[in-house]
Amino acid sequence: MSKRHHCLYFHAVPELKKSCPEVEKNGEYSSTKMLYNPETQPIFHISDPVYETSIEIPLILKPLIDSVPFQRLRGIKQLGVTEFVYPGATHTRFSHSIGTFHVASCFMTQLRHKYPKKVSGTDHLCVCIAALCHDLGHGPFSHMFEHVWEDMHYRHEDMSITLFDYVMKQLKDENAPLMDYLNETDLQFIREAINPPKGDPNDIWSMKGRPEEKAFLYDLVNNTRSGFDVDKMDYILRDSKHVNIGTRFRLCALERIIQNAVILEQNGRSEICFNFSVYHDIKALFEDREMMHQCVYQHQKSLAIEFEYQEALRLAGPHLMIPGTDGRAVALKDSTSDIEAFLKLDNSVVKLISMSFDPNLKAVTERLNRVQTRQLMPCVALIETVNDTQGKTESKLMTYLSKKLPPDFIDKFRTKKCSFHGGLGVGQDPMSMIKFIGRNGRVRYVPTEWHHSTWLYVYLDYETSKNEANYNSVLTVLDDFCEDERMYCGTKLMFRHEILN
Repeated sequence: MSKRHHCLYFHAVPELKKSCPEVEKNGEYSSTKMLYNPETQPIFHISDPVYETSIEIPLILKPLIDSVPFQRLRGIKQLGVTEFVYPGATHTRFSHSIGTFHVASCFMTQLRHKYPKKVSGTDHLCVCIAALCHDLGHGPFSHMFEHVWEDMHYRHEDMSITLFDYVMKQLKDENAPLMDYLNETDLQFIREAINPPKGDPNDIWSMKGRPEEKAFLYDLVNNTRSGFDVDKMDYILRDSKHVNIGTRFRLCALERIIQNAVILEQNGRSEICFNFSVYHDIKALFEDREMMHQCVYQHQKSLAIEFEYQEALRLAGPHLMIPGTDGRAVALKDSTSDIEAFLKLDNSVVKLISMSFDPNLKAVTERLNRVQTRQLMPCVALIETVNDTQGKTESKLMTYLSKKLPPDFIDKFRTKKCSFHGGLGVGQDPMSMIKFIGRNGRVRYVPTEWHHSTWLYVYLDYETSKNEANYNSVLTVLDDFCEDERMYCGTKLMFRHEILN
């Protein structure tokens, strides 16, 4: 973001209260906690290529950023294995977290200057901390790690809360200045902002960290209602820049959106709305998200590499030992249940495996070498599925293949269901969940028609695919299946040269 943008929200600023150990009139903060004023805080800078500026960060947040859980994010690639397809995709969860903090800080600065009675300095601080810590719980290769052991019940959002509490306890034990500004209610709000609990079915306000009139604060970091949040804004800007793919959502759009954010309160509950002038800027973000999933996040080659890496980690799970709490050895597959072991995990785990002398890991190393030599499962077909929310197409396909192909062929296939949408799911319109304010002051939703799609990617074992007769027979059977089911199927004859060479 340009220097102009960075300074955009600091002109004509009303005089704000300085930090002092007093209680705010609404009784929100404990008398033992100081009131936070962003304008009086000393800062340090982190240069960021996406926003084309040095991001200003309050000095009291430096111990949090310098903590082991946060610094660990330097070793976790934002886009997992995508760098094997897009070599520029080497950015990390660390840089994304700093960028998300920056966007959150810009939003909160603007809102605080517009609504000084609704947005306190502590609200500003808490939202920025939530933005910083929202991805603390990611494992090696980001989202890929969540699907290695399906019975592990690991979610990075839950682990982010665990590690956030871990860091806060450390800072409290060290008497870090940051803890002078936060009470337990604030910490609860930060947890809820990172990983919002499911809402009450009767729409009764159930959040503990902030009252209903401050509900708008939950729209910023992890917006479960519309999906429009600072996390998405940063990763679309950052990821598209590093893979060199053009998007409609750009820095100028972000500036306009921040300037046109409005806090609207109805029936005692507030939310962030926008002037209609930025309707197309917001819509562009959701459209770019769908496009990035098609071109980058669910790229056919990336998924093939994920198959190999997931299987490698699965095989290594019982054998690779990680130092855990009190120095005890923790198996890789159990690392998510031991904080000290989990904190030692990042993308370097595959190097650790490949350099091991453990004979139990020899097969794992061979699988990892397939990625280096590009011996990957080819995607032999793309099958468009319509209204298949229960995955029936996949089971039908596997049954059909077992009948039409030799018995030993059925284990040679892998499938992956890929959905492309704006963020709320196929058939859901995120724009219909955001309120816009027209020039006449009328508040309304503006639904948008989306052409979402769901595809079943079909992969064939690499060694099997090298036999041209086998390959052609598979394509014929896949074409016949789609014709029988009246589905669109794109078989991959065009990629034969990749396999044969």
